[in-house]
Amino acid sequence: MKDSRVSVVRIVGICAVAYAIFFLLVTTIFETNDDVSMMLMSIGFTAGGEPSPHWGYTSLLISEPVTALYRVWPTLPWYALYLYTAHFVASCIFVFVALRLLNAFPRSSLFVCLAALVSIQMPLLTQLQFTSAAFVLATAAIALWVHATLRGGSLVQIATAAVLFGLAYNIRSQSAEGALVFMLPIIVLAVVPALSKRQLGVLLAIPIAIGVCALGPVLAEREYGNEAAWQSYIAYNDVRGHLHHTPKLDDDE
Repeated sequence: MKDSRVSVVRIVGICAVAYAIFFLLVTTIFETNDDVSMMLMSIGFTAGGEPSPHWGYTSLLISEPVTALYRVWPTLPWYALYLYTAHFVASCIFVFVALRLLNAFPRSSLFVCLAALVSIQMPLLTQLQFTSAAFVLATAAIALWVHATLRGGSLVQIATAAVLFGLAYNIRSQSAEGALVFMLPIIVLAVVPALSKRQLGVLLAIPIAIGVCALGPVLAEREYGNEAAWQSYIAYNDVRGHLHHTPKLDDDE
């Protein structure tokens, strides 16, 4: 247990150094207007000067704490910091899982993990986006759960993976769903052997993840359920989201 804690501390420290170097060398921007709009709402720029958690795409489970922080410390970039935190947590999990699957902590393995981190995560940080942050966090959560399944991980690891997936879902549900589809082959390969060995503890992640995912809709119903204007806005956003996935028509169609 002590060795495990030491390795986790080392991994967090290594990722922290990598991120510090990155932020010293690179300037980040928001990739889409959606993030800019949600950031402006969170600081109160578009809500009469009062920080607003009504971001539209992201659940109140995420937006309420962020806007609460803006009310307490309005000078700090809390919207960007929460997205950076999602990426950082995902990075630590990816390195942790990779090193554990390699079953060692040699320098060569660490170099491979950091190279993968730089090539995959860092480009996403240069153009910050809540969609990619949710996808990366959900993928990392699933990877942690798969690791716990394959290596007989603790219930703490399983519960942590489930909670992180639920949080990613509340950042953007479509991204978490996409990560689930992306990781589905690995999930099947991991779960089937575990069930055959009656390692039913891995299934604990399912109700926990569903519960955290459901918190967002529950909070939304409590906040918006009786307001016709918000219901109309949410319905409009749903239709607009579906239109993003339809093919564009040519001028002569």
